[in-house]
Amino acid sequence: MSVAGYVSRAGEAEVRWLGETSTAFLATGESTGGVFALVDERAVHGESVPLHRHPEDMEAFYVVEGEVVMEIEGEAPRTLVPGDSYLVPAGRIHDVRAVGGRPARALATFVVERGRPLA
Repeated sequence: MSVAGYVSRAGEAEVRWLGETSTAFLATGESTGGVFALVDERAVHGESVPLHRHPEDMEAFYVVEGEVVMEIEGEAPRTLVPGDSYLVPAGRIHDVRAVGGRPARALATFVVERGRPLA
């Protein structure tokens, strides 16, 4: 498999908002030849993406700023700080909430099956 190089320029990513949480799509399955997707998620204190799951995709989180609580179905909640990372297995219900009194930022990578859109 051959994937062309890809550059995501500051300010050019598609950004979606859910309340006070933003998700910037830095790389998509389309731009990476269906190999992975990379998003930059930012949330103010107390905000989160609602409980959800990705039926066939693993999701790896890396906390860049702030403090978050990661909740994954069947596991105890975990508090993560800058430099911490965690893998969410495919199909598991999960959410991440900004805590600690200040905004939080995390990068999330989704490992997707080649040719299938991110679910």
